[in-house]
Amino acid sequence: MKITLKKLILVNFKGIKSLEIDFSDVTVISGRNKAGKSTLFDAFTWILFGKNAQDQKAFGIKTYDSNGVVIPKLDHEVHAILDIDGVETKLSSILKELWTKKRGEETPELTGHETKYFVNDVPYQAGEYQKYISSIIPEQTFKLLTSPTYFNSLKWNEAREMLISIVGSPTDEEIAGKDLTGLLKIMADEKKTIEQMKKEYAAKKLKLKAELATIPSRIDEVSRATPQPQDWKKIDGEINTHKLEIAVIEAEISDKSKGIEDAIRTRSHLLLNKANLETQLQKIEFEAKQEFSVIGSRKEMDVKAKKQQILSLRQEVLNYQQDIKTVQGRIDDLNKQNAELRQKWIVKNAESLVWEEGTLCPTCGQSLPDDLVEHKMQEAEQQFNKSKTTELQTISTYGNQNKTRIAELEQNIKKYDAEIAIVNNQIEVLENQLKDIESRPALSKSVEAMLTENEQYIITKQKISEILVPETIHQPDTSELQNRKAEIQNEINNLVAVLASKEMIDTNNKRADELAAQEKEYAQQIASMEKIEFQIEQFTKRKVTEVERRVNELFPTVRFRMFDPNINGGETPDCICMVDGVPYRDVNNADRINSGVEIINVFSQVHGITAPVFIDNAESINQVIPSNSQIIKLYVTEDEKLTVTN
Repeated sequence: MKITLKKLILVNFKGIKSLEIDFSDVTVISGRNKAGKSTLFDAFTWILFGKNAQDQKAFGIKTYDSNGVVIPKLDHEVHAILDIDGVETKLSSILKELWTKKRGEETPELTGHETKYFVNDVPYQAGEYQKYISSIIPEQTFKLLTSPTYFNSLKWNEAREMLISIVGSPTDEEIAGKDLTGLLKIMADEKKTIEQMKKEYAAKKLKLKAELATIPSRIDEVSRATPQPQDWKKIDGEINTHKLEIAVIEAEISDKSKGIEDAIRTRSHLLLNKANLETQLQKIEFEAKQEFSVIGSRKEMDVKAKKQQILSLRQEVLNYQQDIKTVQGRIDDLNKQNAELRQKWIVKNAESLVWEEGTLCPTCGQSLPDDLVEHKMQEAEQQFNKSKTTELQTISTYGNQNKTRIAELEQNIKKYDAEIAIVNNQIEVLENQLKDIESRPALSKSVEAMLTENEQYIITKQKISEILVPETIHQPDTSELQNRKAEIQNEINNLVAVLASKEMIDTNNKRADELAAQEKEYAQQIASMEKIEFQIEQFTKRKVTEVERRVNELFPTVRFRMFDPNINGGETPDCICMVDGVPYRDVNNADRINSGVEIINVFSQVHGITAPVFIDNAESINQVIPSNSQIIKLYVTEDEKLTVTN
């Protein structure tokens, strides 16, 4: 596809009031700075993609007056005529201001903007227009083929992917060769790409290294927390000796206490018997209080229950009465309807045909024949009688339906009356029961009176009074022995605490061994990963080197370096454009322009598309390399106005 810009027309666009330029295969546009050269490129990109040449949607399109104020109510237009494979196409974009006069206001206000799009003067919606432009050439492809600086402004990974897309990527088997077949097997087993493995291994190794870095300090922490070893056999012997001493002391205490054991046992037996009797006494008192409470409250509960039942039944009677009232109202309505239907039937039945058509012909005005008049009257009479009969039948049908419904409703009222009679009988029974309950005598005896008549209560109370429990029993003085026993026990506890440190030493030593084994395992895992990472780096470098070779075969002079050497001897993936061995960022403007045109030439050949190439600051280069694309050179000169040379 060959795209050529034939004509560009600007109206009130970025300070240019009106400008029309015709283009040829090579067009030179010259003028001083701010004369509008770059505006032409902005206008061309805006009409295609709604952006300026710097890929910005928000930029100053409007025209300003001498005071720097936007001139209102102007349409800002760009029209372009393109030759696409010999077929001319006119594109138009017009930015319009929307002015609205609010109610009650005299002056309209600017409330927004809209852009109108046209293809060959046919209006397009914004989405349709962009779809049409994309069908001609995608936006990124257009930028790549029209701006010598676009490709080298991309991020290195985007530029690299773009280069790989035009030369293709070698297969993994071609890159791996014989020495990296193990890496391919790992990729197949893990079902991952090189990039996925690279990221995952880097993340895993980073985590392992972080864990590995903490292990020495953790081992040191365990070591510092481990007590010093002791003579554990000696400590066991001392503990056993002290236990024998305590056994001897306990025997002496037992001998001194043996004399009072019987007295203590007797006192304990008496206390237990007394406690059991007191429990029985409390149980009898509790049962008497409970009986008193139940008897006293039972009458109140029964009265309350009966009243609630009566209240519920009375509410049921009220509900039936309300239902009767509602049904009776419906019966009255139906009777009223039937009265109206009867009157309507009488009126309708009394009606007779009134002949109004006359006996004259409506056309000629002469009298109609008597037989014709008679025939028409008979037809009218039959029709009238038929309609009358139908309406009388309809009225009768409605009346009969209402009678049937009235009979059904009257049966319902009878059912409600029967239910009311049943419920009133139930209320009468419950009221009689309530009177019986309210007439019951109240409880006359107190709890104390009930207990004085309880024989079991009296006997239990007498038994408790007969039990005499000694208040105190004098204990023998064993304080010195107890103190000695406590001292020895304290020594045993101290020795046991020291002996417990042996278990801590064993535990800590085991933990230190586990950490050391973990340290070794982590180091081995990291080494294995680094080995695979090295293979991944070799694989990636081989792949990019092969891609670099294929890419550089496409370009006559420009070269691309896919790796950037590091100071430490390693290499970082990159995509650096080289011009005569010098990185693009370090070459002069002329080399930048020619290298950009060469890149455009290659991508144009690959895509099979040529588009207008805008070369800004073209005065900085003596000779632009040949290109099949249309060339538009923008020169900086001292000319006040733009000069166009074809």
